[in-house]
Amino acid sequence: STVSDQVLHRIPASSVISMDYTIIATDTIANTRQTSKLIASVLGNDVGYFEYGTIDAPITSPGVGDFKVNYEGGGGPGNVTLTVTPQAAHLTNYKVLITSYKA
Repeated sequence: STVSDQVLHRIPASSVISMDYTIIATDTIANTRQTSKLIASVLGNDVGYFEYGTIDAPITSPGVGDFKVNYEGGGGPGNVTLTVTPQAAHLTNYKVLITSYKA
């Protein structure tokens, strides 16, 4: 699906102050791979993030997806989510390494 902001990871915002994400996304149908590094900082219900870098293979590839780190409110305490908006509706394999810094 190419639906925006598909959740890859969710964690209560009150339990972390920062996270580092390394994501390897592989689309075997299009034969493309994207490796991205994001860092995020959490303060209450405010989440800031920066995409430190992305490598696409092959180099001419448009990438596999667009990643974001968001604050997700709700009826109770909020969450921090790692989301993706895929480039194509192909089945994609996501491998995610998360380093979280506890509150």
